Amino acid sequence: MLKNRALRTELASAALAIGILGATPSFAQNSNDLPPSNATEHVLVEPGADKSNFSIDPYNPIVPEGVLWGLCALIVAGGGYQMMRRREGGLSRTLAMAAGAMVLVNPQTVTDEVRTHPTEFLILVDKSESQAQDGRDILTSSAYEQLEERLASYGQVNIRTVEFGNDFGGTSLAQTLETSLQKIPSSRLGGVFVLTDGVIEDIDTALEIKNINAPLHMLVSGAEDEKDLFIRIEDAPHFAKTDGNNAISFFVGGNFDESAAPVSVTVTMSLNGAVLNSTSLPLNALSSLALPNLVTGDNTLELSVTEVYDAQSGAPINIEEVTLENNRISTTIEGIGEPLDVLLLSGAPYQGTAAWRDFLGRDPDLALTHFVSLRPAYKEDATPLRDLATTAMPVHEIFNDKLQNYDVIIFDKRAYNGEIPLVYMQKIAQAVEAGASLLIVGGEEFNAGNSLANTGLGAILPLLPDGAQAIEREFVPQITDGGVRHPLGRILQQAAPADGQWGAWYSAATTKINGNATVIMDDGQGHPLLALSKYGEGRVAVLASDQNWLWMRGAGAGGPGTSLYQNLTGWLAGEEIYDEENITLRHENGNIVVDLQTMGEDSETIKIVTPRGAIIDVTPEEISPGLRRAFIPVAEAGVYKAERQ
Repeated sequence: MLKNRALRTELASAALAIGILGATPSFAQNSNDLPPSNATEHVLVEPGADKSNFSIDPYNPIVPEGVLWGLCALIVAGGGYQMMRRREGGLSRTLAMAAGAMVLVNPQTVTDEVRTHPTEFLILVDKSESQAQDGRDILTSSAYEQLEERLASYGQVNIRTVEFGNDFGGTSLAQTLETSLQKIPSSRLGGVFVLTDGVIEDIDTALEIKNINAPLHMLVSGAEDEKDLFIRIEDAPHFAKTDGNNAISFFVGGNFDESAAPVSVTVTMSLNGAVLNSTSLPLNALSSLALPNLVTGDNTLELSVTEVYDAQSGAPINIEEVTLENNRISTTIEGIGEPLDVLLLSGAPYQGTAAWRDFLGRDPDLALTHFVSLRPAYKEDATPLRDLATTAMPVHEIFNDKLQNYDVIIFDKRAYNGEIPLVYMQKIAQAVEAGASLLIVGGEEFNAGNSLANTGLGAILPLLPDGAQAIEREFVPQITDGGVRHPLGRILQQAAPADGQWGAWYSAATTKINGNATVIMDDGQGHPLLALSKYGEGRVAVLASDQNWLWMRGAGAGGPGTSLYQNLTGWLAGEEIYDEENITLRHENGNIVVDLQTMGEDSETIKIVTPRGAIIDVTPEEISPGLRRAFIPVAEAGVYKAERQ
């Protein structure tokens, strides 16, 4: 019986030890502070880079040390006391408790599995157009394969390959290099390799990048005896006045041995596709040329090397260049003209007078001269002269001495009252024929017996009074079927509200078409309101109503009042975007976009001349009335030209 009781006592002690062990997690430290059993740190590496280390950690308590050592002291004291008293089972209970304490000590076996990061190598491969010359692309591909094989043989490497130079804007390296380096930790970068033909536009910028903490190597494909010329723009204005007082500096270089005799080149300058001049310049020297008179807006300037010769004898030098692509270069300069001189002659003041003055006066591109006829000479009322104009209109000075200075002349709600002699009206017509522009705005004044159409201006106007009474009713101006094919009408139509209804006007002149006029707007019943025509080198427009101020003030549903004045003034100024027959080219998303503006309804073929002189025939498709469009994939850098057949 005593032995069974002792056995039960030992089993109870063992159960107590196990119970203490099971309860210890509640006393343990935060699990984040304790390393897990058999912990392994995983790091992404190339296969074959694993390393394992085995070790034993004998002391890693899972309870606070004070609890552990206090428990050990109790075990030792209790065991010693029981053995001194020679208690039955004391030794076995002491050993069981000691075993439980050893479990709390938590000895561990640790296996560390380590993976090392591979060394990163960056290879930049030039895919520019010049690589295809003389088999350079084959040399570059072969060099890349050999380089990749050599680097891979080192093991523990990661090779990143990035292509550059295929953007048709010159071979650019700096941005591609900097972007690629940002994706690689600098501590893992082993080296940078650039495989190119050596023609890189921004090589100086690329070499100034500061976060390259590894060797940079450049492998240049080609042969030692190759000859090549290039032209590079050093300084060109982004904006320039159209008066020609501008210059451009550029560098023409080449790998010629000039120790025997100096070499010169002929550089040809073209503006907007037209050849202007050719100039003889020294090779490998910075040169400068004056820019010609520019047009307002974008100007495409192209410089090309057309001849190489001995500077002393003048004998031409025939060379076989690696590529002719870098013998020409182009840039775009936006021409800024002088402010447009506008002469505004208003009749009796009305709400539209302020609208014209506000619109023309706040435009920085316009220089406004404004005269208002407060009271015609033939009209008498009680208004004192001191409350009217203090200075008479300098008629002779304006229409004889300074008429040629005005680009646009506007008669706003004005009839012929004798202030301006008829001979000057004829001079205005002559000024328009020479390149000035004329706009007549008026309703009942245009229908009156003393209408400006009955002077020397009548022969050049696109609209004439039809002899009927002026329109005095509510109507909503409409864009005509012919007007939607004109750029001006298309712009106005795009400004229409969702319901297609503008605000109403209430008066207009009744008119008839004169000559080859283009009617942009009418009153919805066939009476022309806005018509355009060209006379000689100039432009003429008639707006047969003085009600546009209603649109500008937002009366009713409002309307494109400001847009009407703004775009009508642009057409009068001769801006190219308003031409009814026009071709424009632009580069967009890797394509040359060909836009054909035409008043005709039949399709037509456009001849595109590439920078190398190849001919591409395209037939633009209509995307809206009067506007046709075609796309040509960009195959080479340079200036493209369009011709109507």
